[in-house]
Amino acid sequence: EQKIRVLYQKRLKKERKARRRLQDQLELEMKRRAQLEEALKASGAPAEALRMLSESLAQELEMERKSRQQQQQQQQQQQQADRDVKSPLQESRAGYYKNSVLFTSAT
Repeated sequence: EQKIRVLYQKRLKKERKARRRLQDQLELEMKRRAQLEEALKASGAPAEALRMLSESLAQELEMERKSRQQQQQQQQQQQQADRDVKSPLQESRAGYYKNSVLFTSAT
């Protein structure tokens, strides 16, 4: 049980680290885009260029969102598969009871 707890703690730590890394990347990307938009506005770019930039930004954000959803689904499937794996203790107990003299019928 303690090994399982340690395993879950390690997995949670990795997930938190990955989530933090993604959040940092997102913040950096948002800052970069805001700076680019400000530079475009300051340069007197036409409204059409700003609209195109906004559309491409929306498409990229949608792709990132879908990617995150897929990653989360994969993680959930992996966690479910890990939960479905039988504990070695359960298997050894079954073998123990099956082979034990105390639990076999007397013939």
